[in-house]
Amino acid sequence: MGLFSKRAPSAKSTSGTAARDIPAFYPALYTTTLRTAGKSATEHNVEAVARLTAVNLALNAHNWFDALGDSGARSRFDAQFNPTANQARTVHVPDDMVEFLWAWTSRCHPGLRDFADQMKKTIVSSASRFGDPLPADLWEQE
Repeated sequence: MGLFSKRAPSAKSTSGTAARDIPAFYPALYTTTLRTAGKSATEHNVEAVARLTAVNLALNAHNWFDALGDSGARSRFDAQFNPTANQARTVHVPDDMVEFLWAWTSRCHPGLRDFADQMKKTIVSSASRFGDPLPADLWEQE
């Protein structure tokens, strides 16, 4: 499906972390892509695409942690973004994940930029296959 960037984190690292240059996902990315897919931007639908985004971003994060051999960062990420502990914050979790990864290493910034662009297409594609409202477990339907 081409959801994940084939690009590994770059070998070049810079000192310090530049400010995040990826726009926040919530609410604009979710509402815009839902409307593009012909779906209503209800709280339910926004939560469904936020979960889809979080699951896909977590998969990418695990690939980056493994590629860079940082099991400590992976453990911190998994503890911080435990789905059960974050149920009340579903729509904010993907943005929090980006903040974590952005601060973790600048080596994943290109991959995060690619992810943000690709996720727009993924949300539209996924949402277009279902009625309205979307399944809450949209990410499991992939």
